[in-house]
Amino acid sequence: MLRFLLASFAALLVTACGGGDAAPKDAGFAGQCEFITGGGATIAAHPDSGCTDCSAGNVERAADGDLASAALIAGGYYPADCGLLGCRSDAQGIEVRAKAQPGVVYPAGNVAGAWMKSNGSWAASIATYLNGELQEGGRNTQGSVSGGDPGYLGIETQKPFDEVGIYLQHNADDAATMDLVEICSDSPFLRQFSP
Repeated sequence: MLRFLLASFAALLVTACGGGDAAPKDAGFAGQCEFITGGGATIAAHPDSGCTDCSAGNVERAADGDLASAALIAGGYYPADCGLLGCRSDAQGIEVRAKAQPGVVYPAGNVAGAWMKSNGSWAASIATYLNGELQEGGRNTQGSVSGGDPGYLGIETQKPFDEVGIYLQHNADDAATMDLVEICSDSPFLRQFSP
């Protein structure tokens, strides 16, 4: 069974962070994120074809090992086009995927996910991949991120993986942005709270 965790910096880390709206710095946040960096690690953004204004600015910042930087994700509102006879189109969004350097495979039991801070309301889901093949998760909404507080959305993995993706869909009829702070192969601190 797939489980997900959604945690907020405000609830978990206010003392370590010292308050404020800035994303956390590496110091004082040991165990919050196992970074997907180094060697030949890669990151890429994949907007759906119908999400014409979805974009990821400075996408490399979402897998740079620095919790003080972030990629800027932007997107409009593209809900599914459904009626009595079914759906003519799916909801549209953008996926950002971070892949480990060649030869690195992360074990089952990790809490793979991402730290993020939203401006607006977003549906979010986490997926893991191995050699490009979906392992767990996907595009079924696992959480909702809103309100401007930094938070972590993750899934407790049941299979090994070498890539983590976060799929984002804006939930309101206006344009919004999201600071995608870091995609992580694990959050050891949060893993201790996993059932």
